[in-house]
Amino acid sequence: MTQEATIGTPLRHHLATSWAGRGYDGLDDVVHAVSWASKDMHHLIQQAALGDVLGKTGEINVQGEQVERLDKMATEAFVRELGSSGQVAAVVAEELDDMTIINDSPEAQYISTFDPIDGSSNIDVAVSIGSIFAFYRRDTGEPITEASFLRPGREQIAAAYVVYGSSTVMIVATREGVDGFTLNVPAGEFRLSHPGIRIPAECPYYSANEGNFNKLEPAMQQVFGELRSKHSLRYVGSLVADFHRNLLKGGVFLYPGDTKSAEGKLRLLYEANPLSFVAAQAGGDATTGTQRILDVQPGKLHQRIPLIVGNADVVRSIHERLAEPAGLPGAIKSYLAAMQKLPEVRKIVAVEDPAVTTLWTIIDAPRSDRGEQRPIYEAQAEAFRLVDEPQLDFRVINLNSLLDRSTAEVVPSDAKQLWSRDADA
Repeated sequence: MTQEATIGTPLRHHLATSWAGRGYDGLDDVVHAVSWASKDMHHLIQQAALGDVLGKTGEINVQGEQVERLDKMATEAFVRELGSSGQVAAVVAEELDDMTIINDSPEAQYISTFDPIDGSSNIDVAVSIGSIFAFYRRDTGEPITEASFLRPGREQIAAAYVVYGSSTVMIVATREGVDGFTLNVPAGEFRLSHPGIRIPAECPYYSANEGNFNKLEPAMQQVFGELRSKHSLRYVGSLVADFHRNLLKGGVFLYPGDTKSAEGKLRLLYEANPLSFVAAQAGGDATTGTQRILDVQPGKLHQRIPLIVGNADVVRSIHERLAEPAGLPGAIKSYLAAMQKLPEVRKIVAVEDPAVTTLWTIIDAPRSDRGEQRPIYEAQAEAFRLVDEPQLDFRVINLNSLLDRSTAEVVPSDAKQLWSRDADA
């Protein structure tokens, strides 16, 4: 997609040359249609209150949310232009209750899901917002129904988003790669500005609403705590804006489920899937916390889902943490993982009975250095957050405090060894 890319090349010319012969027939017309509607939205957003586009319509969408005037204008603009492209047969959008057929010609090869304006709550306060699109091949041998859209995100042929900020930028992703185009306002067209985008190897940022911390499940609170210690927080509160920064600068975006909304709040078909596809083609990854986003089988058009997306190594590390078994097994696994990182820890054994499991941690540390045990106490506190405290107990034995006694005289004889540094070596 990015071979011989020249900065400043017009969008249509770049797509026509870079996609030639790669199986994307007609898709350049679809992306060009999105660009036309995006230019209209750019001008409306720039006018804002002066253009009388702010405020609510008084309507309620299928999600039970109030519809912003700009949401409605954007939906109408994108449906109109996608239909005019001659290549899109049907769409699903946030502000449309049902699947909508816009071109019943058999020559219309694609279907699309889209969020016309992401970040609606920021419309009235001049914060960056965006539009998000997923594109799938249509099965021209079958009638289009709701089931036509209930496909895993890995089946996307392309995805795109537009961010309306200090400049208006369109990102387009296929399996050939990811390119960015910036709107040249005087010329009235998008031009290539970011060829061959790859998420940087370093992950300096995390983006999440820390105000929801107390509503998170204990395992997710633990994830947030680890992110705080390693990364800087950058959070706009507009999905496209946060994702775009992380795509270019490196970072991970999190909008997990919580005790109030366990299923999450973002929509799978037209928010999570397309952005996860973009991330994957740029070297990143995305998960619900327990399942890769692009492998999720949708159950309904407006399905909500948790989303963690960005640098692949960080996303996968979070996935592994959240996929740990719940309850006592997860708590023990968490504690063992933390202890294995501490060189003074020599062995961990367990004594189990129906009421409580006691973990005995054998350490080799100076008798006078109580600070050596601080990481152990912190790991114990994290384990307690994963399980009811009465189910788990801890004992720490310092080899240098035993005097003439052996560990066998202190640790119960029925203790089962869980890990030993000597065995690990």
